[in-house]
Amino acid sequence: MADGAVELRTIFSSARKTESYVQHRLWEDRAEVKELLDRWGAKVYVCGDGKNMVPAVRETILRMAQENRPVAEAELWLGRLEKDGHRYAVDAFS
Repeated sequence: MADGAVELRTIFSSARKTESYVQHRLWEDRAEVKELLDRWGAKVYVCGDGKNMVPAVRETILRMAQENRPVAEAELWLGRLEKDGHRYAVDAFS
């Protein structure tokens, strides 16, 4: 991916025959998403339901990180993304 490029991935659960949400799409694309985060310093912006979707997306990103890191290291990694504020940003509503 070129420097400065933006790729927007959308998911609309009502457009699919089975229920599919943001966290499911992230999990399906996890190899590419992990590479973008780890190798290219990609940024994740999550906007939506703070009660259900936001925690589910966070848990999915943590599970993705745990595929190739010990649990404690994955939690630190995600904590750094969140602390930075520019790598993992959330705009939630209830």
